[in-house]
Amino acid sequence: MFALIKAMVAGRIEDEGPDHLQVRSVAGRVYRIEFSPDPDIAIRQVLDDNSFRNRNAIEIKGGTDYSNIHNRLGEAEKSHQKAKGEGFTQFWTVVNVKHIEPSAWRQETPTTNELFYLGRIADTRSNEYARFKEYLASEIGI
Repeated sequence: MFALIKAMVAGRIEDEGPDHLQVRSVAGRVYRIEFSPDPDIAIRQVLDDNSFRNRNAIEIKGGTDYSNIHNRLGEAEKSHQKAKGEGFTQFWTVVNVKHIEPSAWRQETPTTNELFYLGRIADTRSNEYARFKEYLASEIGI
């Protein structure tokens, strides 16, 4: 995911570290994309006083075993609830199984606004890649 997101924002990166990317939007706003354990990816707007406005929490559930997906979605929900308490407003979950019925994932993780499939995002020619990239660009204004 780090490499995919980095490629998606490549032309807008102002600062980069082992656990973050900092990008500037077209409107001049600065966003920090952080890679951490909880949430797995946090997108925060950097305000003029160097404080943060928490925007997007992304949970990545990389296991491929469909029989355990309910547990992983429950873990994502727990992380999203914590992020919600920290002021995040968007909650995405990325899974590494082929398909989950929308009614099932919405029941397991009702906080999740968008669900993406890792295998499809990894294919830069896929609709899922284009959708994830468009949503990310919209979130950070690039």
